Amino acid sequence: MKPTSLNSKDIPRLEELKEGVCDSIINLTFKRVSGFGPSGAVVFGRKPSRHFVSGFLLPGFDPTGEDDETSDIRINTHGLDFALSKADHTQCTVSGTLAVYVRGLPEWEELTDKRYGMTPIFQPTAELRRKLKSAVRSRLEAWRNDRGQSASYPEYLNAKQEAYSAECRLVGLPAPNVNLEEVALQPNAQEVKEALNDNEADEAENAAEDAIYAQANTSIPDHLADPMPPPDIWVRVPVVLGPWNVDLAVDLKSRSEELSREIDLTIKKCVSDWLQSEDGRNRAFRGRKIVPSDCVSAQAWSIYLKECRSQVPHIDQLLPNPFGLKVNLQSSCDRRSKDASLIRIALEHHGRRLANSQQPFFEPACFQVGLEVKIASLAIKPLPLDRVKPSYRYRRYMTQDAMGVNCGVDTQTSNSETVLRTNWAPRYVLPRQVPRSDSRVQRDYATLSDPAFDVSNLSELPSEYETWIKRLGSRIDPSSGVDDATEALIERQNFEEDCNAYELERRDIARGVDVLARSQAAYRSSAESPAAAPYLAWVMMNETFRDAGGGKFLEWRLFQLAFIIAQIPGFASRLPDYEDDFDPERDEETASLLYFATGGGKSEAFFGALIYLLFLDRLRGKTFGVSALVRYPLRLLTVQQARRLFRLLVRAELIRKGHQVGGAPFQLGFWVGASNTPNRLDDGRLKAVPFDDAKPLVNGSPEEIAYLSVRRALNKVPSCPLCDQTTELRRRRKEGSNGNHRLALMCLNAGCRWNENHPQDTLEPLPFLLVDQDIYARAPSVVLGTIDKLALIGQHDSTISKVFGMFGLARLVQDDFERLAPPRDARSNTPPTGYTALDPFFPEGHKLFFDPLPSLVIQDEAHLLEESLGAFASLLKQV
Repeated sequence: MKPTSLNSKDIPRLEELKEGVCDSIINLTFKRVSGFGPSGAVVFGRKPSRHFVSGFLLPGFDPTGEDDETSDIRINTHGLDFALSKADHTQCTVSGTLAVYVRGLPEWEELTDKRYGMTPIFQPTAELRRKLKSAVRSRLEAWRNDRGQSASYPEYLNAKQEAYSAECRLVGLPAPNVNLEEVALQPNAQEVKEALNDNEADEAENAAEDAIYAQANTSIPDHLADPMPPPDIWVRVPVVLGPWNVDLAVDLKSRSEELSREIDLTIKKCVSDWLQSEDGRNRAFRGRKIVPSDCVSAQAWSIYLKECRSQVPHIDQLLPNPFGLKVNLQSSCDRRSKDASLIRIALEHHGRRLANSQQPFFEPACFQVGLEVKIASLAIKPLPLDRVKPSYRYRRYMTQDAMGVNCGVDTQTSNSETVLRTNWAPRYVLPRQVPRSDSRVQRDYATLSDPAFDVSNLSELPSEYETWIKRLGSRIDPSSGVDDATEALIERQNFEEDCNAYELERRDIARGVDVLARSQAAYRSSAESPAAAPYLAWVMMNETFRDAGGGKFLEWRLFQLAFIIAQIPGFASRLPDYEDDFDPERDEETASLLYFATGGGKSEAFFGALIYLLFLDRLRGKTFGVSALVRYPLRLLTVQQARRLFRLLVRAELIRKGHQVGGAPFQLGFWVGASNTPNRLDDGRLKAVPFDDAKPLVNGSPEEIAYLSVRRALNKVPSCPLCDQTTELRRRRKEGSNGNHRLALMCLNAGCRWNENHPQDTLEPLPFLLVDQDIYARAPSVVLGTIDKLALIGQHDSTISKVFGMFGLARLVQDDFERLAPPRDARSNTPPTGYTALDPFFPEGHKLFFDPLPSLVIQDEAHLLEESLGAFASLLKQV
């Protein structure tokens, strides 16, 4: 089903609708992965602690009770901390909820439901397994003696399969259906310790080790099969704790012990009550094992259940004793305030991890844990966020009523009472960024791309910015709320430095407007003047965004416009007419940091600067080569942003052609590595991709099935950015050598704007390069890759050679297609037929490259560059 775009004109408050849908998805996902709600009532086929990923507490100690096993991923504590400010408001009410899971008996419908994967798989008895192994060893020894040392490993595995199958037939068992390579033939622990009367758990472990069946096999005779427990289901038993009245001014240790004993009794009572219910009498696990004949039909299974239910279930068969969940009430002195105490109220699981023999039968964890504390509002003193460096910018956000312990805390406050609730999935609702401004600056794409518009009017932008800076001193007191005189002085100095930084930004914007105004004057004097290039690039960039906006997005946000204009002097200073506008400190030694809230438009801002640069490079004579390098820390982000950028780049290419700007087409190289896209054109996966001039594949044919599999894996732009039709992969027959052909992304819609603007016998590929070999050969205008991919450049000399070739050191270019040959590919000074020698390697070579290195390097999502990704980024810098 293809998603349908929603139009804000047709749906009132569309933004709220999208937020509500996202919120619902998050809530449903959390409930599913933690067991809250109906989906967690019964867990099939595995223990809840392996099924869920959130919302539960595990026992804190090993089976001996001596070693603490808690860690960041093995959590045994859930609660909250808060500060108590007044001694005359020390009463609070504490309550909690949780659930325990007890093992149950599956019904026939559940047992046979393929969704749950609970069909029993029986193995031969322990005695029979030992005999089978011994007999197979003897057969294989005879086989080795007969074959000698010439047998290969695949032949050995085949002989092992035949030996097992023959021995199974002799005793009346079906042939094995497991990977016998994983079945050891040497004596196992059970056989070695046979005389020591090993317990049942050891036998179960050895049964798994020696398993020869991996599929349902109820045809095994009962006397040859090892009886096994029924497939496990786990039934949720809800537990409500409290409410308890707690006086936080008295001895909390004794109160904690009292409530902990009550918790243990409450859990037992809830399970006992469930056992007395009809569901408990029918569902509770009794310990009776099953044999193959119990599982052959619904009637046979019904008989098994009836025999089980004739036995009275016992709580000791279902619940660890003691369970070990305790409540921790603590009060300590707040060193920052004499009138406050720090309070912790938490549930802590002091139980023990089960021994191996008990693991299949008990679930010692507690699930869907929650705590609630009600206390007088006057008693709560906000807690400071000590780990965040204080700043006048966000000092009013530096406190909260309570802090969660392995969770978040939701606060609900009334005039008299505050309710604190723990939350396993805490979230912060970011205020919606709605751009509102009384600015007189023209910022709509249509106006800014109109040659009649006087760009000098944009000088209102730095002027308004200057007015805003001057007003900051009267609007903000940076030392407000700071009691310490030294800290207050530091805050005032920080504020002054920030204002100076704002002024530098204002100057950069003013410089950009000045360059545009001079360039527009040159354009109006002579449109062919080289000095007109910065202005023409400005016009084409705005045309691109106007086209991409599609009537929905009509204008820049002020910060986007300011950011792009501030970059123009640095870009334009590469032209002789604007050399004097170069500022080494601002344009070369300083990185521009673009910071804004999620969804605020950061990507469009630096995309704007990038598209501007592409046009400017073509206009100033850089007709081929890489203009921009974009780095991302994660592959998923790379795919998402590549599609967004490609949507702009395709339109920019059409506008370039429309303005008859010379040079190679704008192309995007998706450079992320072999696990996502092929490194080479001889990658075996590409053989399934048809040629661009081939006949359509037959629907449902093996060739089409193979191709569709490759398309799903490799096509990173599944729909055309212009017409929204499905894109296809094709090998371009006329662009390739040595049997390897360019992998092209194609839109097969003849009515697409792209194809209408490229009339020819065969369709023109969309400007998106997927294969590393094509990227090195085509030197696309934009190379978009991941940190780890870029950091690994230096590991292979061949890769270094190709990258150097892409950045201007190629020796040869293939005629007609401008496909580069890296330095190491040329072994003589005479270019082969069909290739042209390039400068600088050949003294008289063709000067294909002009200013070959990227003028712009963009690092998106820079906040993720820490730890391992930061190491990758540092490695790249060293390379």
